[in-house]
Amino acid sequence: MSAQQSLPLPSPAPSNCVVINARCSLRTEADQRVIVVAGLPVHHYRAEDGAAEAYAMVFLVDSGFAKQTEVARAFGRSVRTVRRNQERYAKGGMAALGHETGWRRGRRRISAKRLRTIERLKSQGMSNRAIAHRLGVTEKAIRQLVGPTRAAKNAQLALPLLLATVVYAVMYIWHRGISEIFKRVAENPVPIETFMAMLTKDRILRPPGTAVFLTRSLKDTPPVIAWYVEHSRALQERVVAITVESTSTPRVTERDRFSIVEVAPGFWRAVAHYGFMERPNVSRLLREFSTKGCAIDLSEITYYVGFETIVTREDTGGLPRWLVVLFAAIYRNAAHVTDDYKFPRDRVLEIGRQVAI
Repeated sequence: MSAQQSLPLPSPAPSNCVVINARCSLRTEADQRVIVVAGLPVHHYRAEDGAAEAYAMVFLVDSGFAKQTEVARAFGRSVRTVRRNQERYAKGGMAALGHETGWRRGRRRISAKRLRTIERLKSQGMSNRAIAHRLGVTEKAIRQLVGPTRAAKNAQLALPLLLATVVYAVMYIWHRGISEIFKRVAENPVPIETFMAMLTKDRILRPPGTAVFLTRSLKDTPPVIAWYVEHSRALQERVVAITVESTSTPRVTERDRFSIVEVAPGFWRAVAHYGFMERPNVSRLLREFSTKGCAIDLSEITYYVGFETIVTREDTGGLPRWLVVLFAAIYRNAAHVTDDYKFPRDRVLEIGRQVAI
């Protein structure tokens, strides 16, 4: 009995070779790809040339060397892509294979050689505009290929930071300035009882009517009233001091709209609350005061609004001069209270005063 001879095993394919089937293979050498059929090279192309690779797939299938599934597996494509390449080649030849998926028909594709030229020029520090002028293409095409320049990237990053810095600076200056105004205005407070006694002692004229003062003060005598009496030597028989506060909610219910109390004979203090989505209407608010015992004849009302002119302090105890100058400019251009609170314009009297901060 003769001994069986062992059959030699087929040698594995080299790492740079992809087996398509028993007859065909795809070999990669440097930047070239070679189609080998029965041991003979029949077609070769550059690895970066998409149109040539599409033709290689069509060639293998149309020549009968391989099936669509075998070609798709070897080239890492889908069977649908192989079939689409066959249809394009049948209709338009090699020119039709130049349009790969994702490229619009009629759009000129930049070759790999030109792309390397663009990258080399960019590495030399040349701008997109200069590269476009040199190669005869649009700057937009260069920008889409290589992206924005370093200066453009820095500008894109710097713009949001610059805007944020400006907004923060304005908010900081406004907060410091308003806080200093409150501090200066609240100096030397006068109690309500002392103020009412001073009206009688100094024989201040009390004409008939109602004076409505808009003030930030929640206790003692509002400074705007003291300023007015000091210079006019008169005050209406009935006085209503209103403080308007904004809440963190969009709207406030009518039940929680205001509170009012008579702190002295003929002197009422009211606090009104409005949401940040609401606009205060002082005339309507005064009509609602009658529900709390403060009946007011709207035809006899005069509205008094304090207006501060910001100046720097002569001593060194105030804010820095640069901050005062910037805050004064912002304060002058802020929205006017008579526009926000819907005062009747023919009944508003503004009381100005210089405030040194």
